[in-house]
Amino acid sequence: MKASLIKVDTNETVEELITEAVQESITEEALNFEKAAFETLSEIKNKLKEGKEVSHTPREILNWFGHKRRGPFVLETIDRSFKKLELETNPSYGETYLDSYVFFKLTNENHNNAFQKAKEEEVVEKINHDDQAHTIRRLKSANSKIVSVQKEDKLEKAITLMLMNQYSQLPVFSGEKLFGVISWESIGSRFHLGIKEELVSKFVIEVKPISIKKSLFQALSLIKEQGFALIEDENRKISGIITGADISEMFQTLSSPFLLIGEIESYIRIIIDKYVSKEHIKRIGKRDNVHELTFGSYVHILKDPVVWDEMKLNLCKDQFSERLDQVRKIRVVSIFLCKFFPTFKPRQRLLKSDWVTLPMNFHPQAYHC
Repeated sequence: MKASLIKVDTNETVEELITEAVQESITEEALNFEKAAFETLSEIKNKLKEGKEVSHTPREILNWFGHKRRGPFVLETIDRSFKKLELETNPSYGETYLDSYVFFKLTNENHNNAFQKAKEEEVVEKINHDDQAHTIRRLKSANSKIVSVQKEDKLEKAITLMLMNQYSQLPVFSGEKLFGVISWESIGSRFHLGIKEELVSKFVIEVKPISIKKSLFQALSLIKEQGFALIEDENRKISGIITGADISEMFQTLSSPFLLIGEIESYIRIIIDKYVSKEHIKRIGKRDNVHELTFGSYVHILKDPVVWDEMKLNLCKDQFSERLDQVRKIRVVSIFLCKFFPTFKPRQRLLKSDWVTLPMNFHPQAYHC
């Protein structure tokens, strides 16, 4: 990482920005969510002690705590309540797909004074989650009901199902055991060779499934080789199928905050380069040209009264500068914290259009007087 990426031309230090982000995440609203969630979990514990079965989705659990996405900080917050009440889920709510059901259970037979015992603990151990890695199980398509055919089925059935569902391939089973996959490629190649058969089994190709516990990165080579990957759950049953489109969607979700930051910075650089003289850039930003400026320098230059008046933009300087400074803070914090705290509010805000509307949609010609 280049030094210029983390240099902040402002009175606030990087440490202060990080501290601000941490404090901002611990709001009164978050504490209220955690309190309400603890009450919900307490009710679940009572039901378990009565011998009742309780199941919920990871998405529901996250909603109890006021979150929409999983990450180390969020998981640690939820685990703190789980630990106090001696609860856990099977499978782990932090590892499985958001809308699949997990079953609650008690961690041990001693259920008395769990909350008081936890209150006396001064330090909560940091729990290592496999969810911190981007595993296959987090994809919806890896946990979706699959459309399949039996090897004894006629070819026309497989073709009809693929056309109706816009699929490129279908898993083929022999009873409950995976037999292979039929695809447009396998059908076309055999037709080209003059093979005229009616049964699906004559058009099947062998495939190698991958465990739902594996990393998405481990699935990439398989998808590159086959064009898809059949997903195998803990019971060695096919639970879904993923393609390149699923991987693309996941990486878009992961990369979009950084792409938004980069696009905002590009727009601001264009504005300064076109409407701000080199004299002002050197006077305020202490640099010879716009390409050497830090994001903090962008803020200082654009909120300078002389520069703003010369730009003759039909916009409110204070509002524009305030919004731009918020983006600057998000940018700095994201560099340091996104890897460890991906669900902090600064990262979430990048995904909200109201935070980036002005810089992203700003075209100088439209506002120039």
